[in-house]
Amino acid sequence: MNELEKCMAGEYYNCHDRIFLDFKARARELLQEYNTLAYEQKDSDRG
Repeated sequence: MNELEKCMAGEYYNCHDRIFLDFKARARELLQEYNTLAYEQKDSDRG
């Protein structure tokens, strides 16, 4: 069982596993992109 499976099962897991670090990096990228949008653009569908 990998760390993500442990997390999803509610078991103890290593939060510093590569999968979680990758999730965190992607979340930061998306938040930075969102925060640079003009107010009018935030309602549009961006895929």
